[in-house]
Amino acid sequence: MELAEQGADSGTVIVADEQSSGVGRRGRQWYSPKGNLYFSIVLKEHLHVPTLSFACALSVGISLEQIFSQHIENSKIPTLKYKWPNDVFVDNKKISGVLLQSKVQGHSIPWIVCGVGVNILHHPEYATSISSYIPDLKLTNIELLDVVLENLAKLLDIYSASGFAPLRSLWLKKAHALNSHVCITTSDGITHEGTFTDIGLDGSIVLKSGEDTLKLDYGSML
Repeated sequence: MELAEQGADSGTVIVADEQSSGVGRRGRQWYSPKGNLYFSIVLKEHLHVPTLSFACALSVGISLEQIFSQHIENSKIPTLKYKWPNDVFVDNKKISGVLLQSKVQGHSIPWIVCGVGVNILHHPEYATSISSYIPDLKLTNIELLDVVLENLAKLLDIYSASGFAPLRSLWLKKAHALNSHVCITTSDGITHEGTFTDIGLDGSIVLKSGEDTLKLDYGSML
């Protein structure tokens, strides 16, 4: 965030080989040993935080699918899903997370910093990594970064030309727990339950509970 506040250009990328104090959503510790990909990118366009997080998650997911398809037989390619709001899961285990940080200045947001972590070689017990599926893959963090940034640029071009709708459609095709009963905990500690039926054009999750429909802008899916 310091570079963004100091006026770093849009598209500036910062990469870390490892992080001693990696942070995820809500201040949670992010497992950050050497051998994985950790980067942040400064963005000064498309400044709508909830929907921009989908573009960042999609850029990782598409990159992983490209890598898996190049190195794994079609019948053995693992199942990739996007978990609202901004996690990427493979075979129901987290492989990547996205954290967006921004600053309100007057009535506008001058920049957003998108932080991304992808497990290449290492992962905690409850998660997974690329090496779990392709043990002999020689993939550096910089090589993966190049692929992710290329896909992110394409997605942001689509976003710029057509808005969030095309990205929303891509995300929903691989949405984790779509049409299933879910629990969402919001920042005030309240847990909401219902059937996950849709994603709004503002990035909110839509839950159906009986005759009631609830839209939540932020929260964590349990």
